[in-house]
Amino acid sequence: MLSEMPNNARARSDVYNFIARGFRPPSASLFAGRDDDAPLQRVAKALAVLEAPELQQDAEQLSQFSGRNAASGQPAALQELAVEYNRLFVGPAPPLAYPYESVYQHPEGLVMGAPALQVLERYAEEGLSLSRESRELPDHVAVELEFMAYLCERELQAHEAGEAECAAQYIEKEHRFLADHLLKWVPAFCDKIICSSDSVFYIFLARMAKDFLRWDMENLCRQMQARSQIGSRRETEASGPALARAGRPSIRGEKEYYWQAEIRQDNCTLCGICEQECRPGALQVCRDSAGVSLYFESLFCDGCRLCVKFCPEKTLHIRALPVGSENGPPPQRQALLRSALLSCPQCGTAHISAASTRQILKRLSDLPNAARLTPWVSLCLPCKRALAGKGPMSHTSG
Repeated sequence: MLSEMPNNARARSDVYNFIARGFRPPSASLFAGRDDDAPLQRVAKALAVLEAPELQQDAEQLSQFSGRNAASGQPAALQELAVEYNRLFVGPAPPLAYPYESVYQHPEGLVMGAPALQVLERYAEEGLSLSRESRELPDHVAVELEFMAYLCERELQAHEAGEAECAAQYIEKEHRFLADHLLKWVPAFCDKIICSSDSVFYIFLARMAKDFLRWDMENLCRQMQARSQIGSRRETEASGPALARAGRPSIRGEKEYYWQAEIRQDNCTLCGICEQECRPGALQVCRDSAGVSLYFESLFCDGCRLCVKFCPEKTLHIRALPVGSENGPPPQRQALLRSALLSCPQCGTAHISAASTRQILKRLSDLPNAARLTPWVSLCLPCKRALAGKGPMSHTSG
């Protein structure tokens, strides 16, 4: 494992740079070169070096797309991609998939929120800053991906210089940036692209980005565990008998343990606070047309239990289980709760989960004016605003 790290870092940097380039405005450089020199061919080679067969299909689809465009004429293909790029990420109509982290992390979906300032601090720690010519915000998806590529390049330089400790520090920086930023929002961003785009290129680019980020988190966890097993991992996070700090099954005595999440489904409101507090990205709230789901990735969990601490309903629990027990091996992805979306009775818009509605109605039942308040629970916010001053909740001067 340790001997493969230089090639691993070089290949990962190539993949991050390619995905970042794909999320920038389309240009001829994306399809430049012939055969093995083309960016799509280079990224396919990089994925082969990483031995990630689950990502090969996405790379093959993108390569086929490149071949078709080369045959049909590059200018027409670029114009088609430019139209789709603007429709998805720019406008003039509201973008279908905003490419900024702040939009996904801010409660009101605003740009230039706290995540933008946080990534600027990460860039500054490495002596980097946005150029004056750059028109992108610091938390644009391409900028964050290019920063990950930079960290991989610095890791590679440390390996080539024989500075194992410096390389380990960059591996930890990569892990933190993935956990604190990219994995917090890029999967949801990619889901929007997959659901909204008609372009084969952007659909498979989004799939590749989503799959690669998850793969790389597992890859970094394996590397960090390999270092810990030979006693050379830095003890920066040591605080008591921690289990599985890198999200992998931990060693305690002669047994291996892994983390398992449990939830009391009748109490969970799917508020998403656990997802926001989860540093390694083990908890994710996903919303689609079918409903809202809470997922847990045992491999990513490091046992910090911040999710348990901040859960307002005290419904989430994390415990360690021995590998090979009657519980079986740790699940890769576990659905803790699924809840359907309920529609507003006024306009028909699906807007609130059944889990949230259940908890709200349970709390209202103890109030003396519950009968007047209950009908308003199922209304969406625009309809509540439209009906304000007309219904039983209005405040009149009489």
